Amino acid sequence: ENLDESLKPNMFGDVSIFAGARNNIVVVPREAIIRTGSDERVILAKDNGHFEPRKVVVGIESGDWIEVQSGLEAGEKVVISGQFLIDSEASTKASFMRMSEIEKSDDKENKMLVNEDATIVGMGTIIEVYKDEKILKIDHQPIDVLDWPRMEMKFSTDKDNAQIDFDALKTGDHIQFEMKKLDGEYLITTVILMNQEGGG
Repeated sequence: ENLDESLKPNMFGDVSIFAGARNNIVVVPREAIIRTGSDERVILAKDNGHFEPRKVVVGIESGDWIEVQSGLEAGEKVVISGQFLIDSEASTKASFMRMSEIEKSDDKENKMLVNEDATIVGMGTIIEVYKDEKILKIDHQPIDVLDWPRMEMKFSTDKDNAQIDFDALKTGDHIQFEMKKLDGEYLITTVILMNQEGGG
């Protein structure tokens, strides 16, 4: 009924749908899933230091685990973190093409040359706050100007110029953020909380 009007149009929300217990399912750690915007993939760890991208269909998410409905067999090894640092859709595609030995040119990846002074605006939800390193892990919405789909990424901040109160930020906050390309890296310069009273 929303009598106190706590729910407003265009708000973000985390929704949990509870179902009955299920047995004999394949699950992987949440960190193993790479979301490209159009599908989900995992990176298989093969023998002799080789890796293989694999498209999967995911199901229920529970805590730190995600069900894999198809595309993966029990016992196969997947990379969860540390092995691959994926900063953008471009690097995701490049990694998949290199590992799959697919030779395909894509002019779209080369069309975006962002000026060093350009300010890029994004929206998203904070996944993790690393106060000491001044880093934010964000589940961001698509950023059209960079041709980035929705994905989870770690962003460094402009430590010299950014005025960001890390003590005021926490997991689950919905934010608008601004960033600039500095020395080839996109650094966050401004963060605006969107889930405060009257905050968008």
